Amino acid sequence: MHTGSVPFTVDLHETEPPLDADAWEDIVEVSFRPVSDKTYLVEWDYLWYPLPLSESSYRVRYHCRGMDETHNAVRDAGELVLDEYLLRFWPSPPAPDRVVKETSQTAAYWHEFARKQPPGPTPEEHAEAERQAREEQEHTTLRQEMDAWGGRLPSDRLRNVRDKLRGVQGYLGTRYTSNGKCIWTEQLLP
Repeated sequence: MHTGSVPFTVDLHETEPPLDADAWEDIVEVSFRPVSDKTYLVEWDYLWYPLPLSESSYRVRYHCRGMDETHNAVRDAGELVLDEYLLRFWPSPPAPDRVVKETSQTAAYWHEFARKQPPGPTPEEHAEAERQAREEQEHTTLRQEMDAWGGRLPSDRLRNVRDKLRGVQGYLGTRYTSNGKCIWTEQLLP
């Protein structure tokens, strides 16, 4: 379908649903893990529909029929529906992508295109990248704190004084150097 509405159903199952290969022309399965508890199906015109998915691992089966008949079609409201789509989710550990059934030329084209793409990161590689990003952020935060304290970290006692002073900043007048170091602080007059 080039332009227009299509029937699109999304199901969430507690276990893997039975495979109904005879009813569909093309079927693929992939693993999916939402990055938040707010997952949406978004249309091209930016209408969106919330999906009740938690931040856990799912298997997704995508079913299609009629893709060749509607490849470049434009369907206006009320016209005959020739294609249909079904997306099924169920909890499952990650597994390799797989083409379950391929009969349309449209699906064959996109599957060939996908096979030529470099593989994405594995879950382990993704977790390692997240760990490295957290480590870099912690290092940056530590470096910034050291810079703010003249190149070395303050004692816990000095940190406590700093935290208490932050609570009374509105009552104090403070002068800073151009790089943000405090020159002096005094109590402001009423």
